[in-house]
Amino acid sequence: MKNLETIAARRKELKELQAKLDTMEVSETSKVLSWKKIVNELDVLEDLEESIKEVFERGKKLGYERAKLKGEIKGEISKIKTLIKYEVSSETFTNDLKFLTQEKVKDKLESNLTYIKEHIDDSDSDICEQLGLIGNLSDFEG
Repeated sequence: MKNLETIAARRKELKELQAKLDTMEVSETSKVLSWKKIVNELDVLEDLEESIKEVFERGKKLGYERAKLKGEIKGEISKIKTLIKYEVSSETFTNDLKFLTQEKVKDKLESNLTYIKEHIDDSDSDICEQLGLIGNLSDFEG
């Protein structure tokens, strides 16, 4: 991550400058003011680095959760496709569905089932994308 590399490089520069302060031939007041500026910037860099890492971790977690959700929805689509192939009526299995019956998408249940039936040879992933289920259910908590 470029930002973290930049922060690390700047931190190194500041530490080197801080180490040189004692050998500089300037007034004590100038040394103290320079030291204070360096310490303040180091604190800001540390806070910035922590924030970047937190955002990265949240993004990673969100990506994992979305991938997990997509996998589970694709599994449900696969089961539906199998049931449709064996001509099981949707009334028989809709109560057992976990995702397509969620509040956010249940009003589209019949059209979603129809779409799956009409695209039975499409991949589960393509069907999932076409129905927009990941976006609609991404904050679903199992």
